[in-house]
Amino acid sequence: FWLVFHYDVSVAFIQALIDKNDPPIYCRPAEGYESRKDFVYLLHRYLYGMKQAPRGYWQHFYDICTDWGMRRCLSDECVYIKTVSNDTRLPPTSSSPSLADLSSATPSLPAEYRRYPDCSYPIAVLIVSTYVDDNLLYTNSKLFSEEFATHCNKSLTMTLEGALSWYLSVQYTRCPTTGRVTATQERYISTLLKQYGMESCKS
Repeated sequence: FWLVFHYDVSVAFIQALIDKNDPPIYCRPAEGYESRKDFVYLLHRYLYGMKQAPRGYWQHFYDICTDWGMRRCLSDECVYIKTVSNDTRLPPTSSSPSLADLSSATPSLPAEYRRYPDCSYPIAVLIVSTYVDDNLLYTNSKLFSEEFATHCNKSLTMTLEGALSWYLSVQYTRCPTTGRVTATQERYISTLLKQYGMESCKS
């Protein structure tokens, strides 16, 4: 069944280079460095607090994903998908496998023909869902997701937070036998109730 990993990008915004075609952006030196009366800094990267920074980082991450051959989802521009043939007897993109092809596939590919040894399906798939600097990777091959992480780390610092357990204040639990996933915000809600002195209120 599907594997879900949580990857975090460290100091995301400052990893995106400012487009050289944009007007130059200057800022005053920090306290204790060059004289603020005599010098300004020409920025090469975005800083947190700049209104252009989120867009700049989004474009940077888009370039990273598309350079690796991922397709951006039409219905959600923060979701990227890549599928490849896992059968070594075929070129990786020979049949342009799709998610529809995967839905009818069975995990019966012999081990000696697997491009990714940990994936028994004839198609390896990776879906990346990004929310600013937090990324969820859905895949049927951990090795495939690690290839993507290696590609990303050439241009930014992305670290594996492990199998999905918390994401955007939601706790996820997966049954190891059935693969069923449950999600809850109980801890988040309890924290809010405690913050406002409402722990004993009736539901």
